[in-house]
Amino acid sequence: MRGLSAFTVAVAIALSLAAQAEEAQNANNKNNQTSTATGNASNQKATKTSTSSSSSSSSSSSTTTTSSTSSNADGSSTTSLQTTAQAKPRPWSLRLQTLHEFSKTAVQNQKFEGISVWRPSVYYRLNDRFTLSYTQEFFSIYSPDEATKWQVSDGRLTLSDSNIATLPGDISIDGFIRLYLPTSENNRFLYKRRAQFYGYLGASKSIGKFFLSYSLLAMYYVNSQDFYMAGSSPRPNKDYMIENYIAAGYSFTSKLTATSTVGTIDNIYRSMPQYNVGVRRNTYFYGEVALSYAATKNVSLGAIVYNYTPFESNNHVNLLQDSDLSYIGVVSLRL
Repeated sequence: MRGLSAFTVAVAIALSLAAQAEEAQNANNKNNQTSTATGNASNQKATKTSTSSSSSSSSSSSTTTTSSTSSNADGSSTTSLQTTAQAKPRPWSLRLQTLHEFSKTAVQNQKFEGISVWRPSVYYRLNDRFTLSYTQEFFSIYSPDEATKWQVSDGRLTLSDSNIATLPGDISIDGFIRLYLPTSENNRFLYKRRAQFYGYLGASKSIGKFFLSYSLLAMYYVNSQDFYMAGSSPRPNKDYMIENYIAAGYSFTSKLTATSTVGTIDNIYRSMPQYNVGVRRNTYFYGEVALSYAATKNVSLGAIVYNYTPFESNNHVNLLQDSDLSYIGVVSLRL
């Protein structure tokens, strides 16, 4: 699961832009239909029929009342009313995302081993900008040599803002803050972490069917101890993680989008004075190519190839090594 966080950000941006394009197209079609209907109504009013409408709303639905007046042969008029109830979009939704990751080495060796991740989530839209969500992740590592064991990962409580600001040049700024709850076995019993705080700030710019984006993410780990024991060896707990990504993409249609992402991941570890070990930092390079397809309004598919490899002491990085390449398939459902 080394690159799942970066993959999530890149594909989420691609799917979001695809959804915006589809919504814009739907809005344009709706405007065309409204314009046609208005023109027809004007023509009818010029002859013998006039139409007017009014609407009222409640907490759960809205109603539209249409009245039409027609002239009779004896010179009198007849008015008819028709009321149509329209349900408001519900503010909450359920979503399920499943990811399956395989390393290139496993594929080459024709070994059925990898990682399977399931992420059920509940979303609640507070208003046009803010959404509150909770995700509980489950995963399993499967191998032909070992029995598959499902594990619970950390729960995630997220508050996202889809429109923090719009900068000159139509550059959109969005972000989220997230609290990780220590529900995983490792965080409760091995690392003994109390919580993790995660923040994301992104900037994106669309130019026709092309788009560019920059993402900055930072994680702070609330640890109850400086290190943990891996067998008889002490290992420092992670203190911070900082991620930077630049992505470029192209929307072939409102449903099909290709994205390429590159970035760095910095991990900062706590010191262990009792073992004469100071603060340690390591940096990884991340590269990804992703293809996302919004099959329907509620179903999207994704395919990803990513490279995750450490910088060496001389800042050299070995790209496209078989041991550092992995493939991911993803299915996202909105219920």
